[in-house]
Amino acid sequence: MFPFFVDMQNLRSGWLDASTQDVLHIAMKEALQSGQREVTIEHFLLVACRDNHTIPVLEALTLDIAVLSVHLVEKIGHSIDTPALGENSIPFSYDLQQCIDRALAVVVYPRHAPLISPVHLLLSALSLEKVRSWLNSSLSPADRWGEYLTASESLKDMAPIFEAMGREIHIMMTLMAAANDKPA
Repeated sequence: MFPFFVDMQNLRSGWLDASTQDVLHIAMKEALQSGQREVTIEHFLLVACRDNHTIPVLEALTLDIAVLSVHLVEKIGHSIDTPALGENSIPFSYDLQQCIDRALAVVVYPRHAPLISPVHLLLSALSLEKVRSWLNSSLSPADRWGEYLTASESLKDMAPIFEAMGREIHIMMTLMAAANDKPA
C-alpha cells in the first residue's frame, strides 16, 4: 500500500492533479466544519456532488445528485468531537486513502493518466463495497457503468479506466474471499 496522505503539502507533491487537490481540500474543510477527526469518503462524495468535474459522471451513472447530497449530509451528521483550536489539517480515513491508492494502482501506474483526477477518485469511491451498499437502489448496476460512461461523449475516455478498476476489484475480492475461507 502507498503512504498515507495526511496533509495538503503531501498532496501537492504526490500523484493528485490540482483539481483533485482542491476537491480534497474542500472535503477537509467540510470535515473540520462538521467536527470530524478525519476526512471520510462521505465528505469527498458530498464535495463531488458539487464539483464540475464529477457531476457529469454522477449524472451519467443515473444518480440523483440532490438525493445523494441529502443522504450524505445525514450520514456525516455533526460530531461531538471538535477539532483542536487552530487545527486546519486532519488525516484521511482508511477508506478514502484506499480510494486514492486504488486510483494510483489502476490509473497512474499503468499510465492511463499522469495524475489522479477527481473523476478517477470518484470512480474508485463508487467501486467500494461500503459505498455501493448504501447506494444500492440509487446506483445503476456496475456491469452497465462502462455503457453509461461511453454513452456520454465527454466521458468516453473513462470507460477503459473503470473496466481496469473493475478487474482489479474483482481480483481483490476473490483473494479476500479465498483468505477468509482458509483455516487460521
